Amino acid sequence: MNYISVVVDDNLLSILPTMLKSVVKNCHNFEANIGYYGIDLNRLIDAIPEGMKYTLIKLPDSNMVYNKLKMIYDNKWNIGDKIFSLDLDTVVQGDIFKVFDGTFDFGYTTRFYPYWAPINEGVWCLDYSEKSAKFLKYFFDQVTKPTWEPFINFSKKFGHNSEGKSWFSNQDFLCSQYLFGIDTFCRMKDIGWQYNFCPTVEEADPRTYEIAKECIIESIGSKNIKILHFKGRLKNIMEEYCG
Repeated sequence: MNYISVVVDDNLLSILPTMLKSVVKNCHNFEANIGYYGIDLNRLIDAIPEGMKYTLIKLPDSNMVYNKLKMIYDNKWNIGDKIFSLDLDTVVQGDIFKVFDGTFDFGYTTRFYPYWAPINEGVWCLDYSEKSAKFLKYFFDQVTKPTWEPFINFSKKFGHNSEGKSWFSNQDFLCSQYLFGIDTFCRMKDIGWQYNFCPTVEEADPRTYEIAKECIIESIGSKNIKILHFKGRLKNIMEEYCG
């Protein structure tokens, strides 16, 4: 079975319909696992496209990035299930599940430009098996309580909390695995920036917003780009251009 996994709080509820409608439009025979925190349940249900299969999962606290990973780790998957972890500020432009071709167990997405974090954690995917389940456990365990030195050192290098469960922990771990890890658990694959087109917006440099805005608007409707990622302030235009 095909699944997407997303988390939402009251701050992001307004873009949930746009995001989910884009998946419904382009993907077939999938279910959505939706983790939520601090939202009126009726408002949440009203935001979900009619007819879409979904499961609602109440999150224990507002640590949304950590809970996104924990929700996937805690779920009882079946061998052969295909799972996409997606940030809510993404728009799907093609059948993303076609990426599963039997050549990998865990898929990540590198950026199309040089950056301190070569991987953006907003999109990753899993072809569930004994091997990928083992890697998922290691991923979750390390983000919960880090012991792997390359991961700890990478987090410290950029001034992030190296004790786990932080906003950057998931991404820091995947970047560390990409830069320093050995594929001892399962077959890892970079599925490409086309599955996470995320032009960066740096708050310290206002010019980056206009450049990123132009870049992402030009990419709307591109058959080559499967997922648009409206990072930072770009999420404010997501409904206007893709809703």
